[in-house]
This record gives sequence, C-alpha cells and structure tokens, in this order.
Amino acid sequence: MLVDDSFADPLPTVIEPEHTVGLDLGLEHFLIDSEGDKKESPRFFKQAMKHLTAK
Repeated sequence: MLVDDSFADPLPTVIEPEHTVGLDLGLEHFLIDSEGDKKESPRFFKQAMKHLTAK
C-alpha cells in the first residue's frame, strides 16, 4: 500500500567539522573525545558500597 501524507521531506543536515566532536566509550577510560581529553569512570558502585554496608 502506498500513501501520500503530504509532508515535505526534511532538509539534510550540514555537518560542520569545526563544531563536531567524536566520543568513544571505553573500558580503561569512561570517555575519550576526539581532542584526546579523557574522563575517568564515575565508579558509582564503589561509591555506593560504603553506604550499603551494614554497621
């Protein structure tokens, strides 16, 4: 079945390299961007463990 919904196709997006950042999620570092900045893992589980242990 073919249907005409009378909507116009969206305009294609122009990618501007100077405003684009690549992101990589990894195992050794939580996040590395295309400029080489590395973010460590937030380690939510280890932080929560001290609140979860019985006293």
